[in-house]
Amino acid sequence: MVIGYDTITITGSVRPLNTDFTKGITLNGYSGQTDTDSDKKRGILFIKDRGTVKSVPYVFWYAAGAVRMLTVGDEAVFETFKLQ
Repeated sequence: MVIGYDTITITGSVRPLNTDFTKGITLNGYSGQTDTDSDKKRGILFIKDRGTVKSVPYVFWYAAGAVRMLTVGDEAVFETFKLQ
């Protein structure tokens, strides 16, 4: 998954995005932050695909050693990425 300033490209298997989103092309997208605390920032990714805006929750957080992490999805279906 590649996230740009106002785009998102799903390049491989991302469990919460596997069934509802087109892969391999750049889609318009943006995020909205819904909550924050000292360790985590929660929000929603809004992704426009085939004329429809769909939403997916996310959590941005830091692991040991200040490694930036992003968890996409909800409690039932989620995937966690190390940000580069």
